[in-house]
Amino acid sequence: QQEERAASAEQKALEAAHPDPRERERLREHARLGARPHVALEEIVGQERAIEALVAGLSTEAPGFHIFVAGPAGSGRETLVRAALAKHLPPLPRARDRVYVANFRRPDRPRLLTLPRGKGRRFVRDLDDVVAALWRSIPAALTNDAHVARVERLKARTEKEAAAVVEDLAAELRAEGYIVGPIPEGYSTPRLRLQVPGEPKPLPVQTVRRRIEEGELKGTRRLRRALRRYDEALARLEDAAGKARAIVRQGTLAVRRLQAQEARAVARGFTDDIAHAYPTEPVRRWLDTFLEAIGRRVELFLELSQREEEDEESAPQQRRFPKELALFRANLFVDAFDRKVPPVLFEANPSYRNMFGSLDGSDGLPDHMRLRAGSLPQAGGGVVVVDAAALFNDATAWNALKRSVLSGWLEVQHSGGASRGTSLRPEPIRMAAKVIAIGSEELYQQMFAEDPDFAQVFKVLVQLEGSVARTKRNLHLLARALLRVARRSGLRSPDASALARLLEHSARLACRNDRLQLAFSELLDVLQEADRLAAAGPRKGTIRAVDVDDALARRRRRHDLSEREAQQALDDRSVLLEVEGERVGVANALVVYDEGPLSYSRPTRVSAVVGVGSQGVVDVEQVVGLSGDAHHKGVTILAGILRERFAQDKPLCLTATVCFEQSYETVEGDSASLAETLAVFSALGDAPLSQAWGITGSLNQKGEVQVVGDVNAKIEGFFDACLAGGLNGHQGVIIPEGNLRDLMLRPDVVRAVAQRRFHVVSVRTLDEALELLCGLPAGTRPSPFEPYPEGSLNARVDRRLASFAEAARRFATPAAG
Repeated sequence: QQEERAASAEQKALEAAHPDPRERERLREHARLGARPHVALEEIVGQERAIEALVAGLSTEAPGFHIFVAGPAGSGRETLVRAALAKHLPPLPRARDRVYVANFRRPDRPRLLTLPRGKGRRFVRDLDDVVAALWRSIPAALTNDAHVARVERLKARTEKEAAAVVEDLAAELRAEGYIVGPIPEGYSTPRLRLQVPGEPKPLPVQTVRRRIEEGELKGTRRLRRALRRYDEALARLEDAAGKARAIVRQGTLAVRRLQAQEARAVARGFTDDIAHAYPTEPVRRWLDTFLEAIGRRVELFLELSQREEEDEESAPQQRRFPKELALFRANLFVDAFDRKVPPVLFEANPSYRNMFGSLDGSDGLPDHMRLRAGSLPQAGGGVVVVDAAALFNDATAWNALKRSVLSGWLEVQHSGGASRGTSLRPEPIRMAAKVIAIGSEELYQQMFAEDPDFAQVFKVLVQLEGSVARTKRNLHLLARALLRVARRSGLRSPDASALARLLEHSARLACRNDRLQLAFSELLDVLQEADRLAAAGPRKGTIRAVDVDDALARRRRRHDLSEREAQQALDDRSVLLEVEGERVGVANALVVYDEGPLSYSRPTRVSAVVGVGSQGVVDVEQVVGLSGDAHHKGVTILAGILRERFAQDKPLCLTATVCFEQSYETVEGDSASLAETLAVFSALGDAPLSQAWGITGSLNQKGEVQVVGDVNAKIEGFFDACLAGGLNGHQGVIIPEGNLRDLMLRPDVVRAVAQRRFHVVSVRTLDEALELLCGLPAGTRPSPFEPYPEGSLNARVDRRLASFAEAARRFATPAAG
């Protein structure tokens, strides 16, 4: 009633806000087509322990206390996580902006600057403004008249000093008969020649020597001395040229220092403003290297200015940053401004790229500008929720996550390419995110056993309950949650009969009449489809039980092709099966077929043939490779039952073959072991079994009947097989007594049982089933060496096995004479 009053108040508010009924319907439809509605933590039923564990994991700040939420698919794992995060956020450090800038000294190690939330954008924008200003200010400062005059004076003084070194030596060498040629460009060694008396021009030394040898020139004493000392003079000239070049180099460096000093002077005011606006030590240290890099790259600014002058077609306000200047820009790697605090990210594909980060295509940009953040850096101070199976299947991502958790640092590593031959390794980021992995219980156990580091990463296990007790309180809580979610998602309100039908469906999903399956997503799917069907019904404002039943029927019909084909094979007698009369050595076992979203059952004939031999009980399915281990175990237990009952005073000289007739798929499980044992006992005792019964149950070696799974599907499958030919009032299903609490049958089956047109009978022992199907007393004996009561089925089996033993002995004894 409280929910109805709240719904009525909400409806009135909606009508007041939107008087047009078409607009209200549009809003409802929009809500129905949108994402699943949020479920509050207090609306989750039966998960108190899971909630307690999840909240404990979220509130623990110690490293490694990441969370693994374990439960079957569809159990509401993600719903639980979302609800918990909406109410209990982890006390992790506050979200911060992360900015990568160039490392001018080590390009492969971009520098990380951590700024308060919201300051990253401003820092990037302010630094862009600085670079844009320097783009124009530095060339202007380097081309103004005063600076150009200083540079020209420095160059002239340098060139004069360099030329003087060579010219002073040339004067000395001229007195010794050597002539030094003009100083070449770049101050390489000038030519050195000899002044020969009587010759109008200086001659090369090779020419002088040749003409002396040929007698064309007279080798005077002075000339011969000059020839002897030529190498020494040339060495002195080369040394002087080297000194001149050194002076020129020093002058060039002085010009560069002067230009770098001027560029830094222009930039210093801008960087001081940045340092004042962002007063952290890492920012200050990086700005110092920024100034150094500006001074070292003066030519870059001059080249860009020259390029700008040559490009007369574009207007300055339309130009973008030249890619060459991206080296001085900042990359906002993590922008925490638009994210809630603390951030919560759901990573559907937890690859290394998506979890840690990536390096985008080059496009001519420096590496630090190409870095893109993954979920873990973006969720600093928050939570990342991942699919556990996808995470563990990506070895690179899983190993990186382990390293990050154990070391406390996130590292984004990328290959630098073959041309550079190095790896890009940006400065790491502090690991400040809580990881929640959602997976199955089996996956958790597997990872715990196979990976020794797994337990150091996921120290908190949250186990979801599959079902809860069917108490009045839990029924009320689940019904209230369904009402709230229906209202919040814009669905029509389910009435009491519809809620009762949904709760009954929950119990049916649990396969227990005293439990409720916590498959909230399944119930919500049914409710949403029932809402669509209710729109076409006579009471368009309410979802009724008939709408829920129709929705369930339609959901089953969408997947029941295989089930219908199996029933058709029975109807056509393609599969040999009898549901009335009696047969020796034949029983109707109930087999479940799992077809993805749908499981159904149909009876299958089990036959047994016995004879003298030594092989014992032979499982035909196992011989041909169509038997699972659990099924073969059931057949082996059958052999144990025969040994205990009939092989205490004689050898068991038996070969019995047990077969699932017309079965060509692998048989799993041991739930048919009761039917197989009944068939063997029937064959040994020559006692017909009633074919009007379907049989399910497993046995232990003491002949006790044990519970099996899918008992409702098995009963309904045999009911459908009998219904095709018409119920005769004698048909039914034998189930283990322990399965009585699991009965949640279809309404038509319940009606047939109530009208005594169909029967469900429970048994505790093999002997009870034998008496029911054979119409004979099973018979018990006081001790293993006393006979079974005359006329009992066990006595007939014992006599048959005794005859087998005698036949085996007789044929094994050599004939006399």
